[in-house]
Amino acid sequence: MRHSLHSEGAFSTPSAEPDFMFQLQTGYYAYIAFKSALDNGIFEKLEKSRTLKEIAEVIDKSEDSVERLLNVLICMGLVEYDENGYCNSAYATKYCVLSSDSYLGGVFQFSHDIFGEVFSRQSGSLSPVSCEQPSDESIFAAGVAAGVDFVKAGAVQQNAELITTQPFFSQAQSMLDVGCGSALLSLELLKKHSTLELTLLDLPPVIQETRKIAQKHESTHRISCVEANAFTDKIAGIYDIIFVSDALYGAEDLQKIVEKLKKTLNKGGTLILRHMEIPEQKESALHCALLRLGGTLIDMPGYIFPTDALLNALKAVGFQQIQSCPFKYLQHSYVTYIASAQ
Repeated sequence: MRHSLHSEGAFSTPSAEPDFMFQLQTGYYAYIAFKSALDNGIFEKLEKSRTLKEIAEVIDKSEDSVERLLNVLICMGLVEYDENGYCNSAYATKYCVLSSDSYLGGVFQFSHDIFGEVFSRQSGSLSPVSCEQPSDESIFAAGVAAGVDFVKAGAVQQNAELITTQPFFSQAQSMLDVGCGSALLSLELLKKHSTLELTLLDLPPVIQETRKIAQKHESTHRISCVEANAFTDKIAGIYDIIFVSDALYGAEDLQKIVEKLKKTLNKGGTLILRHMEIPEQKESALHCALLRLGGTLIDMPGYIFPTDALLNALKAVGFQQIQSCPFKYLQHSYVTYIASAQ
């Protein structure tokens, strides 16, 4: 007879959907954020109300990063905010302040040190804090692999149906996938169009992994792989469709890159921009706050865009026929903009 923690009530049994895995991911992010608060003495600093500027100065961090961390702690019920500033919740005052008789931060730190060490000895990937910065190549390869896993979970089918049912798709003869990554969506679209020529463009470390995937495709003779940085390099060719999915990370001037893409379209061509947006639903407040914190810590322009930033950039460069197609997949909210060039 099989036994598991589920029978003891430690976890609810995961449903057939993969949301359980993303709940674990959110939990891990929350754990890192909480440990960061302990390490920086946040709870000791908030025994009395302080402004954001005061907190940032006392722990010597940027106001942006501190504000995002505090928003996470608010969502966790550990910090409160009013007109006087930020202060500990009653729970944090009792359990998270070092001088409290009920302080549990030491237990948390002990568990981190002991179990973190044990897990890292068993498997390096389980260590919460990496001791060695991975090479760019390994990061990109892991990113492509993660993208493959994510889209296999169902995202490809949703996006493919959205695009293939549009009138412009059957009329197109050429398509450019900018920042293609695993390119699984573009490769799926290629299966549904017998004459479409597909160009995949990404940075050198990424495109090496993409080539391996493209070579296994049934229409590999219609696929070209290009090593380039779409933000800084000249994009060769003119295309009927340009597809950009989660590839605007690092775009310091969003309007400039959108204008560059428009100039690479044929007259009457279509630009498809797909990017993750941060939803504002109360039920996902912690997840959203953690994503915003991650965007700051990664320190990469374009990791997270404000609401309507993509739409405004499209309008600013002259796109007039713009469809907005939002959809939610797992815990992530995406928006796909389909814009026609006149």
